[in-house]
Amino acid sequence: MRRTKGTIPEGTRIVAGKVSEDGKDDYVPFQEILIKYNAPISLTQFDSIYRADLIAENIHTKTIINKINLRTGEVLESTDPTFRAWWGTVETEPALLRRDSTEAIRAVIVSPHKNVFSRLGLLFIGSLVSMFFVGWGIAYQVKIILLQNRIAELRKNFSNAMVHDMKTPLNTILMGARILSSGKIDHDTEKKKKHFDIIEDKCHHLLSLSDKVLTLAKIEEDKLILDRTEVPLKPLIDELGRNLLIRTDKQITFEVHCPETEQVYADPMHLREIISNLIDNAVKYSGASVHINLSCQTTPNEKRISVSDNGFGIPLKDQALIFEKFERASAANKRSLRGGATGFGLGLTYVQQVMQAHGGSIEVESIEGQGSEFTLIFPLLMQEISFQLTPETT
Repeated sequence: MRRTKGTIPEGTRIVAGKVSEDGKDDYVPFQEILIKYNAPISLTQFDSIYRADLIAENIHTKTIINKINLRTGEVLESTDPTFRAWWGTVETEPALLRRDSTEAIRAVIVSPHKNVFSRLGLLFIGSLVSMFFVGWGIAYQVKIILLQNRIAELRKNFSNAMVHDMKTPLNTILMGARILSSGKIDHDTEKKKKHFDIIEDKCHHLLSLSDKVLTLAKIEEDKLILDRTEVPLKPLIDELGRNLLIRTDKQITFEVHCPETEQVYADPMHLREIISNLIDNAVKYSGASVHINLSCQTTPNEKRISVSDNGFGIPLKDQALIFEKFERASAANKRSLRGGATGFGLGLTYVQQVMQAHGGSIEVESIEGQGSEFTLIFPLLMQEISFQLTPETT
């Protein structure tokens, strides 16, 4: 009514029928009559009314009102002539101002999606968070399944290698016992003694394997108790060398570089076992002629015991695995295909765990085809403190 006030003479009768809601029928002639009396629709005023209606619906976004020629698509008038439509804009159906479609108005809502997302923000964020946790849960379950399959495969390899490693000495013991019980060598004292020595050695080997398993179990449960004392290294190493020469058929050169006065503060039983394990590995993973070099060295911070050989060596990609309980079996089996010995992989795991229990560590340097060197490292500071405390506690 504001548009018609002062522009249409009083008493003028406008025949337009009932104004329909869609603006396509009687609304059109009504607009033509208003244009005839110089009362065209005001885009600015229409924009204000339209925006107010949107705000009432809690939709806060920019709107543009365009007057267009539907026949040509030309924009005749606009509340924002510089606006160019882009992704996300929404256009209403055109409302005709003339029956010949030369004039119509259309509202353009600029990116109402932002308003929708803001109203549904919490729900949208909650959905994303839920999807993230669901995806993470699925990925984690897949990871666990793959890890369990891998562990199962490694345990299988470990069990097979362990059975093989224990079967060999058991067969040797059984064969020696049968020969001795047959009486065939009763007249040959030297052969008889040799068979007894072999049986004893294999029994010690099996006992050593059992002790390693039990020790590792105690370490994993934090129940290992070390009985430390000052252990002279030279007599221990010489004894291990003599025992090695007795129980192997390989040609072995055993070279020792260790001062008579060299000592290390450690558990004697476990120290003997870990050095013996390194020496045994040097023999197992070498050819028919073996050269073993064992040296002791004291630095300002640590004591080092090194065992080197001229064996097959360890590939660089396997060096990170040889200390792992189950991975070691696979690595050992691979090396056995190239002429090495098999083993079920507790040896180096045992060495590493015992060294860690002593507060030390083990290092390896190896070149495939040339040999390996394993070094036991005992912190000197820990040994000095322990040595000073021992007399007071006793």
